[in-house]
Amino acid sequence: MSAAHLHLLTVHLPVILCPLALVLFVCARLRHDTPAARIGRWLLVASAVVGVPAYFSGPTAFEAMESELAPMRDLVELHAVLGRAAFFGLVLLALTALQTTLREMQEEPVPRWLHGIVVVGTLLLSYVLAWTGHLGGAIRHPEIGDALSWLFPRW
Repeated sequence: MSAAHLHLLTVHLPVILCPLALVLFVCARLRHDTPAARIGRWLLVASAVVGVPAYFSGPTAFEAMESELAPMRDLVELHAVLGRAAFFGLVLLALTALQTTLREMQEEPVPRWLHGIVVVGTLLLSYVLAWTGHLGGAIRHPEIGDALSWLFPRW
């Protein structure tokens, strides 16, 4: 399996798991369902774990296909910058979610602001991951490049 295969195989999971965690947080808030929130936090941790091979296979995947991707170098660089931001944001968010879960498991009080950071962070990170994924799709499928430019600007 090449780095490009590994990258394509793993990048989709955080893009899906993070918004799924957000849906669970909203459901937990509406229904006062602590297990749903706990599952959502574990999904964030799983996203960060799966994000490791996704992040580290990106540069190698680019090097393997550099000649094909040369005309889109600016797009690839923006995708890489956003990928880095998304990965490190995901790691920080997963650590915060894990801290919240561990406090609950030890029956310590969890401040509301800590829950708030996890939920708001998940919302923001879902957008960054979607934007990064959109740019990644535009690299391989130029026909979708401008389709959602109002939602995912190229800067």
